[in-house]
Amino acid sequence: MSLDLSPSPFAPAAFPRLPAITGVRLAVTESGMKYTGRPDLLFVSLPEGTPAARVLTRSATAPAPASVPPPPSRHPPPPPHPHTPP
Repeated sequence: MSLDLSPSPFAPAAFPRLPAITGVRLAVTESGMKYTGRPDLLFVSLPEGTPAARVLTRSATAPAPASVPPPPSRHPPPPPHPHTPP
């Protein structure tokens, strides 16, 4: 099965050149939650105190499950029990 990479009929003919915004960091990755073989997750990092807004919508479609791992412990793991084989 080939992937159709043709532009959307709603895509603009060209995109404007945007200036860099100090402190804003963007990254994308392939999480596999929605698509396979292409980026489907966006990370945005803004400096502390940056005003931001969000838009909430209602959808009958359930979102993909997401989980955030707990932060790493500041304490080292306990040593293994002396009678536990390596």
